[in-house]
Amino acid sequence: MQNIIYKIMIGVFLTSMILSCDDFLDDMPDNRAELDTREKIAKLLVSAYAETTYYRLAEFSSDNVDDHGNTFPLKSDLNEELLYWKDAVATDGNDNPVRVWAQNYTAISVANTALQAIEEIGNADGSMNPLKGEALLCRAYCHFVLVNLFSLHYNPSTASVDPGITYMEAPETTLNPQYKRNSVAEVYEKIERDILEGLPLISDAEYAVPKYHFNRNAALAFAARFFLYKGEWEKVIKYADELFVGNPAPFLRDWMAIVNYTSAPNDRARKYIGADENANFLIKTAYSNMGQYATGYTWSGRYRHGARLAEMETYYANAPWGYLSSTSQYKWPIATYNSANQVSRLVPRMPYIFEYTDPVAGTGFYRTVTVEFWAEETLLSRAEAYIMLGRYNEALADVNLWRQNVTVSSLEFTVESANLFFNGINYYDGEGYKPTLKHKLNPASQLYDVSSDKTKENMIHLLLYCRRLETLSQGLRWFDVKRWGIDIFRYTLDANSTVSDFANSVVKLPYDDPRRALQIPDDVLVAGYEPNPR
Repeated sequence: MQNIIYKIMIGVFLTSMILSCDDFLDDMPDNRAELDTREKIAKLLVSAYAETTYYRLAEFSSDNVDDHGNTFPLKSDLNEELLYWKDAVATDGNDNPVRVWAQNYTAISVANTALQAIEEIGNADGSMNPLKGEALLCRAYCHFVLVNLFSLHYNPSTASVDPGITYMEAPETTLNPQYKRNSVAEVYEKIERDILEGLPLISDAEYAVPKYHFNRNAALAFAARFFLYKGEWEKVIKYADELFVGNPAPFLRDWMAIVNYTSAPNDRARKYIGADENANFLIKTAYSNMGQYATGYTWSGRYRHGARLAEMETYYANAPWGYLSSTSQYKWPIATYNSANQVSRLVPRMPYIFEYTDPVAGTGFYRTVTVEFWAEETLLSRAEAYIMLGRYNEALADVNLWRQNVTVSSLEFTVESANLFFNGINYYDGEGYKPTLKHKLNPASQLYDVSSDKTKENMIHLLLYCRRLETLSQGLRWFDVKRWGIDIFRYTLDANSTVSDFANSVVKLPYDDPRRALQIPDDVLVAGYEPNPR
């Protein structure tokens, strides 16, 4: 593992703390910060959240993006590598694999430092519990992000031998440590341990603005997503139920408030990520270009979720609730961008922010704010768990509640309507250009097997379509594709945003392709870390 990167980043972090926070940190003779009070640990934990986001790595790997061809000249080397599932070596922007890897391990190191300090100070009276809970959940979440990006999806049949990532449980103190990869099973076991230990310790009273930290709702939403990915359906329902307390409706986003707030996509994105929004559970800042992508700027205009995808596979496709052919049929503020440099259709969910380091020279950093956990995603996670347990009426109650909140359609989903719709369309198999909402499901894990129950399969098709719309531009579609073993077909479009030459314009990523685990960053491999198979 690239120990130099971690040490440099930790060194910079600690040095900046010493220089800027003398009012609460006393200098040790060797210039290290001494974490000897509760207040110092609490302030340290602000940095236990990675300052990057996985959204770009996941979104541009998924089937939510087309290649619009040379007609749109603006492109990013990293996005192109992700789009075609190459081992990414480009370093443009702050969303590249090197940064995501290093920043998550930096945050993990901060969490481990806090946990060690709590142990050394002592916690006999329990006053450190909220800090310990936050540190454990931060550690678990960073590892969760890394293992799902850089490893194959959890499969209980093979997880004990599938390469995971290194689970760091203590601050690094040796000069030249050598790391080995834990298996996916080991990583998941440790994530689960940290979630279960940390969640009961969380206290929202600890924070001035709880949504900037792992508050109770965020912790419960994380638990629900974790067990969804692990295939433990009853536990998904358990943690979602604890969060919603019997009624999810008050947690759902008020889309009309966003629409009425402003017509500017970037300002709508700022409203979306607000701490006053009930639907938002955990909000995090990041150095990232994703705000440019999600709010219509021409950055990487060639690679986009554009008209073809919107009309055939997502927003305006022939959907189970009817054909919604315009933005007026959604409560979502779907932004449409058509220019010489891009064609894009997106709901603004991440603002574009530029942090100037030199206003005169106009230089600085691209930043955004992401919502890591939110109500609608947790609601659809619970619906998926209900489906897998055969509890269709409860699943439909959740899905219909979601639909009512995002569309103007009054059509209620039923088991019969789901069967009628999905039995009536062909699988989207890539043999000829005939996209549908029905993808062949080839999950590696038997926990996801629905092949013997056509109704269950149809309900899952419905659920995955809803999840795709709900999480578009936020990266989670990539993990759904991995979980369910869905083939991806990547198209290069012509000047009219259509596929005029199918045979020469499609590239396929099969469901069992090892490239579904992103390659470990090059500089980490150079240090002797085990690469992912190719």
